[in-house]
Amino acid sequence: QVSLVYLKLSYNHIESNELGSFERLHRLSDLHLILNNITRIERDTFRGLKRLELLDLASNRIEQVSSGAFSDTSQLKSLCLRGNRLTSFDLTCVLNGLETSLDILDLGRNHEMRSLEWTKRNAYRASVSQLRKVIVSSGEHKRFIEQSPNLEYPFISLVKDTVVLVK
Repeated sequence: QVSLVYLKLSYNHIESNELGSFERLHRLSDLHLILNNITRIERDTFRGLKRLELLDLASNRIEQVSSGAFSDTSQLKSLCLRGNRLTSFDLTCVLNGLETSLDILDLGRNHEMRSLEWTKRNAYRASVSQLRKVIVSSGEHKRFIEQSPNLEYPFISLVKDTVVLVK
């Protein structure tokens, strides 16, 4: 068992098929994979990372995140998918298992994002109710707020093309 806690693999041209070799890093809490060539996140990509608290996947080429991709990361507090190529994001499927831990979700600057989706309305509310900060592209913030009537985000900030919702 490796005792590594912080791992920064940014700017390494890592591709999707090279991911998934983290399961022996049981103590890892911070993983940075910024500016690589990742195009998709599969279900078992982060298997075994039960102590992971921060996952930064910003500025890759991610087009798809499989259902349950983060289900083994039950301690995850911050998930950054900023600046990728996501066209849609199903909150209930992708965030399954993170209902009590996730504080910050960054989906900003996914310029091709057409929709934030959810398959089960109650599960959707549960999956985002604990979020303290949500960052989405400006076109999606109204839909996010309209579909989340029980969620309160008293502070909404618009910075260029990004909306930051803060509890």
